[in-house]
Amino acid sequence: MRRLVPLLAVLVLASAPARSQDQSRPARGLGAGESRFTFGGSLGFGLGSVNWVGISGEVGYLVTDRIWAGTSGMFRYTDDTRYQPSYTATDYGFGVFGRYFVNAGFFGDVEWTWTSYEVRAAGTARDNITSVLVGGGYGAPVGGRSSVLFEVLYDVTGNAKGVYGTPWVVRAGFAMGF
Repeated sequence: MRRLVPLLAVLVLASAPARSQDQSRPARGLGAGESRFTFGGSLGFGLGSVNWVGISGEVGYLVTDRIWAGTSGMFRYTDDTRYQPSYTATDYGFGVFGRYFVNAGFFGDVEWTWTSYEVRAAGTARDNITSVLVGGGYGAPVGGRSSVLFEVLYDVTGNAKGVYGTPWVVRAGFAMGF
């Protein structure tokens, strides 16, 4: 996580000159394409005593230049060798989101998510949770119709703590208009 923040800062700073050249860019920061549909997501992985790979995706629609709504999905596989026998888990989920662009890339975000995840107890069990995430972020344009997104969200239900170990969710990803 600590290595991700400097990378995002470089991407945001590098995108500023391109953004300043096009003063007609809408507040949403996704470029002015013909279609109002968007898609995006992220891919992550970790290696060590806990190996994991995760992928998430989203499809959205720009209702107006300031309102963006859509649906998302995620899948994560984990292999934790700190235990004997090693523990493997498969987690998945989906959600819906609504984002409101305040100005030039900054947005507020509200999301409802459902996640099915495996927990290690006396054996392996599966649990399902729903969460309501509230927060905001920034979409830095990179190219004509794409943006790198950075979000910080807080789970007002407290349920995400079971999945992430904290009610805070920090994400980075991309979105493209088509």
